Parts: sequence; C-alpha cells; structure tokens
Amino acid sequence: MAGEAGVHAIAVTYLLKMATTRERPRTRSGRGHFFSGFEEVATGNNSFPSGHSMGSWAVASAVAHHYKGKKYVPWLMYGFATVMSASRVAARKRYVSDVAVGAGMGFLIGRLVERRY
Repeated sequence: MAGEAGVHAIAVTYLLKMATTRERPRTRSGRGHFFSGFEEVATGNNSFPSGHSMGSWAVASAVAHHYKGKKYVPWLMYGFATVMSASRVAARKRYVSDVAVGAGMGFLIGRLVERRY
C-alpha cells in the first residue's frame, strides 16, 4: 500500500513538473517563474511540486490511516513527512509553495490509496 502511494505520487509529480516548469530557487533568475522553459524538463531541474514532499506525505498518509489504531504510528509517519518537507525548504531546494502543494497532494493520494484497501 505504501509502495502504491509512492508510485502514484511520483507519477503525479513528474506530470506536474513537465506541465509547470517552475524554476528552482538557485537557478536562472531564482525568482521561481513558472513556464520558464522546457529545456529544464529533460534535466529534471523543475521545482513545482516538491517530489520529496509529495512522496513522503503520500506514504505517511497511507500508513498512518491504515494503522490509526496504534497511536505512535501516525505521529512517526507525519513527523517523518514534516521533517522531509521542511528540509527541502531549509536547503533552499524548493519554495514553501512547492512543498505545501506537494504535501497536500501527497496526503490526498495516500488517503485515496488507503481507502482502496
């Protein structure tokens, strides 16, 4: 279930990255312009949404809701996803909006996958 949530998150991430082509904080102008050019698509150097954030929240959401009876599992899973997301902003690899959208979409993907089980 966690693997399926991760695979769905990766697919959605790359589709959105190809569609939006947002600059990363440390590339080109560094202003985060959307639709900045499709030459970045080939290198995978797009910022929106954060794949680390979306993937970690998708897995965390699926596992946490599946094991919601055990009080420590949601805390551990969401804690891991939060640290992963925050590290991308702290390292200046992503903008806060990239991480927030990735986390929200990842959470929803994880819930949808968990409901199927």
